[in-house]
Amino acid sequence: MLTLGAALQALVFAVLAVVLWQFTRRPDATTRTGLWALRVTAVADAVLAVVYGYGVVTAGVFPPALEAVAGPAFVTVFVAGAVGGATLLRHASYRWAGVLLLAPVPVLVIVGVAAALGWHGAHPAYAEVFAYFGAALLSVPSVTTASSAEPETGRTTSQPARRYQDGTTVGSQEA
Repeated sequence: MLTLGAALQALVFAVLAVVLWQFTRRPDATTRTGLWALRVTAVADAVLAVVYGYGVVTAGVFPPALEAVAGPAFVTVFVAGAVGGATLLRHASYRWAGVLLLAPVPVLVIVGVAAALGWHGAHPAYAEVFAYFGAALLSVPSVTTASSAEPETGRTTSQPARRYQDGTTVGSQEA
């Protein structure tokens, strides 16, 4: 039986993998460590997309090999995402994405403590939400990439255009 929930999860993981991979193609995105951490996160998301996609087709029946891969991939999304998020904190354009990618670490600790105290509603999905929104924010062009406000006047001034490896340009060019 195909489930809508599993299909949506497969789609979300696939989209997040693409968003993260595309973001790592920007030369000004973050440090090399951050880029590699986000690439690893993208690969882990792609693995989870395949696992959930397989589950949709087979009505939730997974071979042991896929089950063995899914757990580490899931943990990798949190760990590598947090490392990538930490490297984004110094960039004003990507700071909120960095905060959200880093947030699963304390959220998982809080959820773990809550579970140890007997709260039956404890679930890692609370941390997942932050990681997914953080990754999704990386797909939103930042206003601060294209212009910045002058402190004295509040007017915006154009920055030089930035050309990325894929040929896209962000910002405006002065005539």
